[in-house]
Amino acid sequence: MTPRAGLDIARCTAGHQFQVSVVSREEAEHGVGEFWAAASPWGPPAVPSEPDLTAQQREVVRLLAEGLTDEGISRRIGVSLRTVRRIASELMVRLTARSRFEAGVKAAQSGWIE
Repeated sequence: MTPRAGLDIARCTAGHQFQVSVVSREEAEHGVGEFWAAASPWGPPAVPSEPDLTAQQREVVRLLAEGLTDEGISRRIGVSLRTVRRIASELMVRLTARSRFEAGVKAAQSGWIE
């Protein structure tokens, strides 16, 4: 069996010694497929919830998810920079997030972001 570029897969055995085998592309794809089929989500399940957000809050969440800065959001929805920061802060409190990144993750897990 000849290895194909970038498709060499190493299999490790338990213990102090390692055994390395080269597998075919088909074997690798089959193994990955079985792995994903048996996988389960990591962390708490994402349960869509009714966030009960105002239209403005929903728009800020959507634009933050798109990667816009506070300044960009402010210009896009026509409110002050201070208002955007207040809304983002309120959303972080509702999501019990310590950072905007964590807020984004929790918003996605809660079904706030499609």
